[in-house]
Amino acid sequence: MGNKTSTVSVFSAEEIPVFYSKNMMELQLISSSKGNQRKWYEQEKGLYVKEQFFYQGRYWKDYLVEIISSEIGKQLPFKCAKVLQQQLCKIVDLAGTHYGVYSYDFAPGLSYVSFKRIIDARNSYFDVRADIATKWDFVLESVHNFCELDYTDYLITMTLLDYLIGNEDRHINNFGVLQGDAGFLIPPLFDFGLGMFEHDLKYEHVPFRECLQMMYSKPFHADNQKVVDFIAKRYNLDDYLPKYLDLTGVEIPSPKAGSYLRNRCMKLGIGLKGVE
Repeated sequence: MGNKTSTVSVFSAEEIPVFYSKNMMELQLISSSKGNQRKWYEQEKGLYVKEQFFYQGRYWKDYLVEIISSEIGKQLPFKCAKVLQQQLCKIVDLAGTHYGVYSYDFAPGLSYVSFKRIIDARNSYFDVRADIATKWDFVLESVHNFCELDYTDYLITMTLLDYLIGNEDRHINNFGVLQGDAGFLIPPLFDFGLGMFEHDLKYEHVPFRECLQMMYSKPFHADNQKVVDFIAKRYNLDDYLPKYLDLTGVEIPSPKAGSYLRNRCMKLGIGLKGVE
């Protein structure tokens, strides 16, 4: 049975919604060594809007990767953590019109607490030199001790979905927990866009097999295949993986992205439909 997820239904299915930046509250510009990405909050409907990623002098199709991740999230087994549903939109501002995604406000009245803030509050240190098992246990124990939450299903789901779409930007600031008056809660998973080679020119002219060898799981500072091999030995991944994925009608950003998704599904024993 698929995971029950909230979806945005404020627009008809036939139209791509258009947001005007002048009518939204712009959030702090996200700037890093990986480029720039503008975000807004649309107050009337309670939506977050994110423009496509700009890096190395070009706009990328990361918005398609977010949509693919959302669709996969809807088809995951019930045991998996929820995945924030992102939907296609256009954003108009003084610089022109660009694609992006929008999503509902999943934490009204709550605060997001990143994993980095958790370990900072505990005066602890994430040792990137440690082996995968040590780092994995450190994440689980830190969240359990500070928040009294079992983070296992969340961490497994995040790692598998990051692997499936090749997300290389899962740093310790973009996973965490929610905090409210009643305590801590598990949030939906989000921020998958910098995957499927839609974030860096270094993959553009590299043969596919070499690209696979370059894929990296940032939070664990290891090859993403090695991280998945580790969790496959510790947990029963059948509880977290669908028997097949149907992505019929979902746009894939490039032939190489399609090859990547087929390869990862094959490795995990997932049947895949709708990806040529």
